[in-house]
Amino acid sequence: MSFEMAVTDGILVTPEGVRPGTLGLREGRIAAITDPGATLEAAETWSASGMHVLPGAIDIHCHIRSPAYPERGTVASETAACAAGGITTVFEMPITDPCCNSPDRVAMRRDHFAQTAVVD
Repeated sequence: MSFEMAVTDGILVTPEGVRPGTLGLREGRIAAITDPGATLEAAETWSASGMHVLPGAIDIHCHIRSPAYPERGTVASETAACAAGGITTVFEMPITDPCCNSPDRVAMRRDHFAQTAVVD
C-alpha cells in the first residue's frame, strides 16, 4: 500500500493514548498508523522524531464575516489561519450578513465556503 506521505517516528497522540509510531497519509487524511520503525512506501517522508503528532483540532466558535465584511477577513484568509494553527474543522457562528437563519441561507454559506476554504 502506497501513501502520499509518511510521518515517521513521532509521538502519536490518539484517542487510545500516547504512543510512538508512524502515520501514513493519503488524500490529506490518516490512512495508517504503524509501530515505530515500520517502513511505509510513500512519495514523501517527514521525520517527526522527538515531536508530538496530534490530530487536527476543531474550532466550534468561529467568526468569518465575508462576503459582507471582507475587511475583517475572507474565507480563504481565515481558514488558512486556522490551518496554520492546527485547526482542520470550523463551525461558523451564525452572525453573518445576511443572517444565516434558514436552510437556503445555510446552503448559501456552505457554497460560499466551498469556493475557497482551506479547512473543513
